[in-house]
Amino acid sequence: MSAGGPPGLKLARAGPILTRMDVLPDLVPLPLPAAAGVPAVMVEHVAKRFRIYHERNDSLKASVMRGRRAQFEEFWAVDDVSFEIREGETFGIIG
Repeated sequence: MSAGGPPGLKLARAGPILTRMDVLPDLVPLPLPAAAGVPAVMVEHVAKRFRIYHERNDSLKASVMRGRRAQFEEFWAVDDVSFEIREGETFGIIG
């Protein structure tokens, strides 16, 4: 029986194909755990703010000579974001 393979290779005749239920007939699906409805990760009310400086002081000397604090503008990249990730879900953040 070397048809279909390299010369000298002996192929064995395959037996019947067994399914999982043939091998383990007493297998019963397990119920989901009680915590299946509870999120694996829960994030609530997340915010992220950046300060965009117009004239940032480069040194201590520059800040003393200027006599005032550096001027900046607030930029809210994320504001009041909430989400839940359940077990088995895939989640990605881009940016």
